[in-house]
Amino acid sequence: MFIHTALYQEALPIIKFFNLKEDNDKYFKIYKNNKILLINSGLGKINTALALSHIFTKYENFSKNILSIGIAGATKNLSIAELVNVKKIIDKESQKVFHLKDLKNLKNLSCTTSDLPLTNAKTDLADMEASSVYLSCKKFDIRPTILKVVSDFFEPNSVKKEEIENLISININKISTILSTL
Repeated sequence: MFIHTALYQEALPIIKFFNLKEDNDKYFKIYKNNKILLINSGLGKINTALALSHIFTKYENFSKNILSIGIAGATKNLSIAELVNVKKIIDKESQKVFHLKDLKNLKNLSCTTSDLPLTNAKTDLADMEASSVYLSCKKFDIRPTILKVVSDFFEPNSVKKEEIENLISININKISTILSTL
């Protein structure tokens, strides 16, 4: 199973929970055990595409599933720290729309992906990586699942790095359960 995070603070609770060890990689921060490989790409669509292309070619026999986990701004209909599944992605720059599968026991929502942090969106969520995850996976015939943890209400400057780790930690048992079903 591949796991993708953009920020190290998103990766840290996963690294700790699954006891992942750093892999010696020249280009990206990669952590793994015998079942899970996590790559920390850095923020944004370009970093995400580069990182996923790297692991899909370097570890091509590892898995045909990927779970991308990260924070997202959201409408006030959701709660801070709420874990949700992305079922529809709208890329703000290209205006392309992509559809993913629903997950049971989670809200299945829409997400706008943008090159810059958004202070409003016509969707439930906003992030900076989801469309790139989808397109990178499609190129390599890999099925993505994208989970988001609500970090703010379209106020990206209000999110502190030290809060991000806690937001993911709160949901780590749910994330583990979802991983076991993929």
